[in-house]
Amino acid sequence: MGLDGNLEDFPLADVLQLINMGSRTGLLAITDKDNTARIWFERGQAVHAEVGEQEGEKAVYETFNWREGRFTFDTDAKTERRSIDLDCQNLIMEAVRRLDEWTKLRKVIPSSDYVVAFAAGPGEKAGNITLQAHEWKVLSLVNGELRLAELAEKTGFSELKTTQIVFTLIESGLLEVHPSGAKPAAPPGEEEPHVKSLREFLKGVEQPAEIRETTATVSAAKTNVGVLALFINTLLDNFENPNGLYNAVKQERPLRERIAEQAERYPQVEIIKFADDRVDIERLDQDIETLDDLGKKNLIVALAEVKEQIFHTAEAQSNKIAASRRHNKVLEQLFGTNGTPQDLGLGSILERKTQ
Repeated sequence: MGLDGNLEDFPLADVLQLINMGSRTGLLAITDKDNTARIWFERGQAVHAEVGEQEGEKAVYETFNWREGRFTFDTDAKTERRSIDLDCQNLIMEAVRRLDEWTKLRKVIPSSDYVVAFAAGPGEKAGNITLQAHEWKVLSLVNGELRLAELAEKTGFSELKTTQIVFTLIESGLLEVHPSGAKPAAPPGEEEPHVKSLREFLKGVEQPAEIRETTATVSAAKTNVGVLALFINTLLDNFENPNGLYNAVKQERPLRERIAEQAERYPQVEIIKFADDRVDIERLDQDIETLDDLGKKNLIVALAEVKEQIFHTAEAQSNKIAASRRHNKVLEQLFGTNGTPQDLGLGSILERKTQ
């Protein structure tokens, strides 16, 4: 059985179907302008594939993305290697499913060479989303310079999964992409406070050692006091918004009032400013310059006590298990697996997981 043709005329799925139905043995080679993909068959079943550095099923899925190229089938070629476990029909079905997914993604993210950046003007949805751990992992690496392919390499996720995550974050209004070498559009006005706080926090998480070395000074990105305040803001957002598993838990007292109560013991809290019943992180990171080391420590203790009050209120209004899970989810979201509260000089204040 001799096969020789172009992908423009015969889609790869059709070629694999023909080989499978004919129970043929041999090597299918597909060559485009830059690469050659090779898929070995035994009695109609794909047993091994390679393209570039990829092997097995991943190599087949990659080749399905090609829109052009010439293919040939050599019935004399054999291999002892085994890298594909799926039945050929299932392999084709999964490849087609992924191709459909890629088609949808490519309408928004045309290429893996596109640079991923924070959105210049986040929409309303950016303030109401709940991020998963894998989304935080990608988001924490975004710096406006890395290409999507580089993000995939740094996270260890596949290119498809990384593209899916970035697509979701674009739809949520947090990210945007632009061609390598092009600059994203300038924001129409002042960046929204919650997005700016998120951006600054993520900058700090990228370099925990740097933060640890500068605990005696004020970090341009954030201070450890700012991190604790951001934790409180995020905790309140998590409690006050339903997430599909838990109902919203409304705090009976505003954050401003809780923090004001601390002023008798810790007058340093008077420097804290608010925006929509949340700590204004940017102002706090600026104003903390007026405090000495003892003042900063007192402010951390005061904020830690407020954090505990917020948790116990949620615990009383729902239950301990639900409150603990949401508390620990915020820990995971903000610190993940690559950063810890200790890196930020907060010791066990945030590290302790509720049981």
